Amino acid sequence: MSFLGELKRRNVIRVGLAYIVSGWLLAQVAEFATDAFEAPPWVLKLITTFIVAGLFPVLMFSWAYEITPEGIKRESEVDHSRSITDQTGRKLNIIVIVLVVVALAVFVGERALYYSIEHQPPPVSQAEVSSVEEAAAPAQDRSTGSAASGVAATAVREASVAVLPFTTRSLEEADRFFSDGVHDDLLTQLAKIGELKVISRTSVMDYRDTTKRIPDIASELGVATVVEGAVQRSGNMVRITAQLIDAETDEHLWAESYDRELTAENLFAIQTEIATSIAGALQATLSPAEEAALGRQLTSDRAAMEAYQRAGWLVESRLPDDLDRAEKELVYALDRDPGFAAAWARLAYVHMSFYWWHDQTTERRASAWSALQAGRALDPDLPELDVAEGYYHYWGFLDYEKALSVLQPALEAYPNDAALHAVVGFVHRRAGDFDQALAHLEQAVELDPRNMDRASEVAGTYIDLGDYERAERYIARVRALDRDGMRTAMLMADLARDRDGNLQESARLLAPFITSSPYVGIQQSFILANAGDYEGALAAVEKTRDREVVYGPMGWTPDVGRGLVLWMSGDREKARPYIEKGLRQLQAMAEASSTPGATLVSQCQMQAVLGDPEAVRDTCSRALTEPPPDAFGAAVFRREAAMGYAMAGMADEAFDILFDLQDGPIEPSRNELLFAARIRSLHDDPRWGKLIAEARP
Repeated sequence: MSFLGELKRRNVIRVGLAYIVSGWLLAQVAEFATDAFEAPPWVLKLITTFIVAGLFPVLMFSWAYEITPEGIKRESEVDHSRSITDQTGRKLNIIVIVLVVVALAVFVGERALYYSIEHQPPPVSQAEVSSVEEAAAPAQDRSTGSAASGVAATAVREASVAVLPFTTRSLEEADRFFSDGVHDDLLTQLAKIGELKVISRTSVMDYRDTTKRIPDIASELGVATVVEGAVQRSGNMVRITAQLIDAETDEHLWAESYDRELTAENLFAIQTEIATSIAGALQATLSPAEEAALGRQLTSDRAAMEAYQRAGWLVESRLPDDLDRAEKELVYALDRDPGFAAAWARLAYVHMSFYWWHDQTTERRASAWSALQAGRALDPDLPELDVAEGYYHYWGFLDYEKALSVLQPALEAYPNDAALHAVVGFVHRRAGDFDQALAHLEQAVELDPRNMDRASEVAGTYIDLGDYERAERYIARVRALDRDGMRTAMLMADLARDRDGNLQESARLLAPFITSSPYVGIQQSFILANAGDYEGALAAVEKTRDREVVYGPMGWTPDVGRGLVLWMSGDREKARPYIEKGLRQLQAMAEASSTPGATLVSQCQMQAVLGDPEAVRDTCSRALTEPPPDAFGAAVFRREAAMGYAMAGMADEAFDILFDLQDGPIEPSRNELLFAARIRSLHDDPRWGKLIAEARP
């Protein structure tokens, strides 16, 4: 008999088939069990290894032994005339058929779970349709009483999604970083789709390892759907799973699992497929430009991409050490892939971050420009370069028109980028276009609802514009994230002072944070002095953290603070030595600054205390020719100049500025004017009543 015939006679082939099918079924059960119990990847690998390794011993056993009525015997000991291998073979045939049927059922069921509802649109209720129309309505002017604020997180668009941080079974830091990188890249892809509302990374990272239910998360973030995903690396292979969940029904709208070789191209392809599938499941139509953008890969070098990602996370802190590390990461990325245009863009942004926060040198600014030019030579239309160049013109030159000209195309390419909406809002605000500023800042809040900074910027803007009702809505957002924190206290203190005229409440709110920020300490000293608590005001000066600072529209040192408080208390002789010393300090600050306007305003007030009206006239007029290139700052700056004139007894000049401010959007409130101790000399002037009557309530 041939060898193949002997294999059939001894049922070796049937046993092998039965073992392979049952082994596959066992592997599926093992994978499910390790997922359920969050076992480390090596457990599944070990089980799979045992299953594969067991095939050869089973085949050898079936060759060497045979089942007989008397039990299992060695094949050489069995009388072939009494062999029952035919009966055993028929039983094995039945077993193999049953196992194959079960295996097919498992396979089909698994595929059905992933694909059966992939293209099924979620049900849309009439209420949801209304909320979509409401969210899509254009912003109206604030005076109409219908803002573009969209403050309520409950106004959910159907095509809205939050991608939760991807999980990984590994405890290795490198694997956690890799998972975060996959998650970050997917968010970047989704940010390109205009018909979607995609929550930013800052807000969704709060839900890493969360135990909250999907409906609760969706409600907090203001979305209709949530994506959950997992990443698992094994050697040079990667498995990425993702599922889109309807927040209202907690049902899967789409799910998929990707097993690929671990390459930059494969990772990019997976993220593009996921983004496209999510858009399809939410019935979002991609424009040709969006389809092209989704197909654009930044680099094919995985190590360069990971360095690029690390740099992006490091730069967020703005700390010098982190910015330095970010720069090194990008140099490494560009060494590996000199054609990585987006890395040149991010390097330019790192240089401008250094420039804006720590290192205002022409060399740093020039380095940013060189990086931009290198990137433009590679890919002139890359949106990341537009973003970096926007910061270059904004932070480098305060050229708002040029900044907006390059930021606008970037915003069209990344309509869901909260940080991009925020910077466009800041540029519009500095330029004095407050309607556009608020439209973009509020959109940044909508896309990044758990970012306290974004909500507080909107609240502060509304306070300065005198729209206290809308300010309160955003303060409620800030308070939900920072109930007992400094940011909440500062905003509520501003409301208490400007709207309510309650200086005592304003001071109480700020008191716990005097040593936390120089601005709080300086503000507290003025509030207490205006309230007549001069001892408390002096104590606030002593507790102020930084000893020399440009505080918004004016320069400040402890001697300046002490001198002003003592002068407001009426003790002008005791104030004089502090004022003289503070004046010398301010003059030194002005000489060392390329923008001395703020210190000139403070010098003007010091000279007023010293009784030198000609010096006041000269210094204040010089200061007014160098206002801050910022509509907000310029208004407060001019207010401080008016106080300098009033302190010197120059009522005409002071009233001219104060009445002129009332014609602009950033005017002092009635309470600010009534309680400002430095302009009390104006109270007896006949024009005072008219100023107060016309002031913002």
